[in-house]
Amino acid sequence: SDGHARVMAKRAAELDVYRRLAERAAGIQITSTSTMRDFVVQSDELKAAFANVIKGAEITEITYMDDNSAEVSATLKIGPLVRVIVRTVSAGGKVTATNETSKQLEITEVGSGAAPGSGGESTDAAATAPTTNEIDILVEQALGVATAL
Repeated sequence: SDGHARVMAKRAAELDVYRRLAERAAGIQITSTSTMRDFVVQSDELKAAFANVIKGAEITEITYMDDNSAEVSATLKIGPLVRVIVRTVSAGGKVTATNETSKQLEITEVGSGAAPGSGGESTDAAATAPTTNEIDILVEQALGVATAL
């Protein structure tokens, strides 16, 4: 049905926007030679903080297209994560935040998705938002950490 296809498309678009946000956030420069990814992968505490920030992205708009696809816009506030990283790393006397980092406190991204073809796929998870586990996997992929599926 069209309703089911819209729900599936929205879910796919949400996963896409979380992935895009995680990739952009992981690439933010923390020092002149290091990105957020460089620091986060070294610490389970920072990786957990990074994942929690990604999960806290605010869905700001959902647009359904005539072809049953969807676009989801989301905003991610990364200032708290940048402060945790800078505080953690600065405690070792290594780093202070760059001016560019302090300006990038919010990231906005758009994800798109379409419902898979109707070939007997399971519909159990279709009505739910992306799960915490799915977002954790997207975060680990964005950080370049091997993930067992």
